[in-house]
Parts: sequence; C-alpha cells; structure tokens
Amino acid sequence: MAKDLRTYLKQLHDQAPEELRRVSREVSHEYEPIALTTKMDREGIFPAVLFERVKGYEFPVIVNLLTNRRKLAVALDTTEDRVAEVLASREVNRIPPRRVETGPVKDVIYVGDEADLGHLPIILHYERNDAPYITMGVLVAKDPETGAFNLGLYRNKLISRNRLGVYYSWGKRLQYMHLKAEARNEPLECALVIGMHPALHMASQSQITRKDGSDEYEVAGGILGEAIEVVRCETVDVDVPAHAEIVIEGRLLPHVRQREGPFGEYHRYYGQIVDAPEFEVTAITHRS
Repeated sequence: MAKDLRTYLKQLHDQAPEELRRVSREVSHEYEPIALTTKMDREGIFPAVLFERVKGYEFPVIVNLLTNRRKLAVALDTTEDRVAEVLASREVNRIPPRRVETGPVKDVIYVGDEADLGHLPIILHYERNDAPYITMGVLVAKDPETGAFNLGLYRNKLISRNRLGVYYSWGKRLQYMHLKAEARNEPLECALVIGMHPALHMASQSQITRKDGSDEYEVAGGILGEAIEVVRCETVDVDVPAHAEIVIEGRLLPHVRQREGPFGEYHRYYGQIVDAPEFEVTAITHRS
C-alpha cells in the first residue's frame, strides 16, 4: 500500500493516539479551526486536529499535522531522538518517482469552468487577514529549462472562483523558475497539492537541491523510503502524487501581480502587504 495522508493518520491513531484529535460537531471555516489550535498552543499541546464536518462543504479539514517531534517520528518510522539523524540520512538517498497511469487523486475531475475554488473549505485565519488562505499546500512546478520538479510551501490567497495568489519571498527557487517563464512571456505551469504524506512537506523544505536544482520528488522518495507514485495533471504538464487528496492545477501568469496582505504570521504579528503573482486555476481533481 502506498504511503499517503490516510496511512499516516492511521499510524498516528495506532502509535500516538494523543497526537490526533477529532472534532465531530460542525464548525465554520472562518476562524474556528485556528481559534482552537491557538488555544491549544497557549496550553502547550500540539495534536493534529481533524474537523470532520465543515459548514457548507463536503471536505473535512485537518490542522497541526507537523507540529512536534513526536509526529515527525511517526512519519519517519523512527524515535523522537533520531528524527534529525534519520531525516538527514534519507534526504541524500534519493529515490526517483514512479509514473503511473492514474490514481485516487483522479477519482473526481473538474476542468475549466467546473473547477471552482468555492467548493473547498479554505480557512479564514485571523480577523485582519484580507482573505482566506491555503497555507499547507505543496506547490509543484517544473523548471522550464531542466524539467526538474520543485516542491515548495507558500501562502495562497483566495482571490476568486479560479484565481489564487502565490506569495514567494525573494530568492526562492520558484521565483527563478517563474522569472524564466516570464522572460519568454509564458505562464509557469504548476499544481497545488493538498493532503499528502508528510514526507512531501519535508522534501519541500530540504536545502540539498539548492545548488544543483535537482528533482525534489527524488528527495521525497528518499525521505519516504519508497518511490513516490505520480500522475500527470489533466491540463498542465506537471506530475503530482497519485495518492494526494486534492490537486489544484493551473498556471502562474506572466507579468501579473496582485496586492495581498496583511496575513497573520507565526510570530503573532501581521505581515506586510505585498505584490504577489497570480495563479489561474485550470482544473481541480480529488479523491472520493
């Protein structure tokens, strides 16, 4: 069985049940999930929380997926005291991804006008945030010159039915890839992956590809200990994990920026207002 978010949650349930809480009552996607995790943070507890029923949506929401060393240890099948050692050894032992014809992420497919971000319970975090944001999706983009895939974590502002913001700070690999495409007056094809095994989150933060620009799916495979099964997107030339929960396909538009912010940051202050690229959604696929 391929390792994915569902297998990871079962591991948490079996090996560290105190690290996974479930909320069965209906909650709003506005403020409630973040209010609860903020309260727990102040109490010094950091379990993952699965909100099973979100008002107005068919999808559940999970938060706090990687908030302490215990959960990282479960994801890496190791002990808390060996997390750093195991992660460091695995991320250099790269395993190339394996392309498959299809996968669970293709259970439901919406293309073009049917692809509506309004179907997703995108969280409104704080009172002065200018919009709801996706904050733990891994953005996958292919280098226009080398073809290597980059994985990154960026905040994604909900702008409209088929538009997202993508805020990358200066110096990120995605910025250079976007600039290459802009130099050709072309969009950069991307896919935003939501709901996956934590190995992909870890790979998205790895520093070992900074010099050689190599494929971070290979790093994710090394961390996971097996090849990541990937499928081609429906509308863009990007590979995505076949066992992801949700994939938002689209394009980073050339020479288009939108104003976004403020956004409540980890340091408990609101961040600055910035000009950030705009992502045009071309398809949404998800598991049943």
